[in-house]
Amino acid sequence: MNRSLASWSILFLVILLSCRLGTAQAPAVPAAPRLNYELVPNFFQLPPDEHFVEPAGVAVNSKGTSMSFIAASTR
Repeated sequence: MNRSLASWSILFLVILLSCRLGTAQAPAVPAAPRLNYELVPNFFQLPPDEHFVEPAGVAVNSKGTSMSFIAASTR
């Protein structure tokens, strides 16, 4: 029984060491660039009876107008 335990212990150590030696460290990820933006209060203006929910899509046209596409429910 001691021989079996010793064999398993050696096998475990060999596998553990091979796994540790085979793993390479991930390359360093560069920091994300700082975004230059200006916060505009009350940017989105909706009619009084509508609420802004999760948009299905957002787009900006060539004139800089931003549009948000939402699936509005009619009640």
